[in-house]
Amino acid sequence: MNTNLLPTRILHDFVNRMEKLEIGYMLTGSMAMMNYSAYRMTEYVDVIVEFTSADKERIIETLEPDYFIPHNSMSSAISTKHMFNVIHI
Repeated sequence: MNTNLLPTRILHDFVNRMEKLEIGYMLTGSMAMMNYSAYRMTEYVDVIVEFTSADKERIIETLEPDYFIPHNSMSSAISTKHMFNVIHI
């Protein structure tokens, strides 16, 4: 596998899964910046996802086992409207 394209492949995979669930998202960070400015490679994909507690189980079922989702952090983030991390494994 060409590891140079891995962040892009992960992004496409994640976005396709969110679109199937009809959950809104926004690309941000350096991956988004590359569309407007100089190319900068990063191993991080920053995405903001808009969802509610009603979407929690659907998201978990759609992403696991390909992504690590800390369930407690996810629940806390939903109730406090803060961020949490999902990691592709």
